[in-house]
Amino acid sequence: MPVYWIDERANIDPHKLRAVVLEAKGPVAVLVDDADVWGATLSAWAREVPSLRRELFFGCALRSSRVGTLLDVDSLGGSRY
Repeated sequence: MPVYWIDERANIDPHKLRAVVLEAKGPVAVLVDDADVWGATLSAWAREVPSLRRELFFGCALRSSRVGTLLDVDSLGGSRY
């Protein structure tokens, strides 16, 4: 399974995330470390990326003190965090 990692030494350009997920064949995983550095983009990713395809795992790690300010629960729909 292809695994894409996003952090300060990312193996994928974060701005190309959508295209990479759509082009992948079969299961794919996207992991974001220090996700709080992405600010409001994180909520957009958490809402959009999992809806792009089946067989996708999207996980992110961020400081627990930042979850409430970065992940907008209302905009995530049925996503769990």
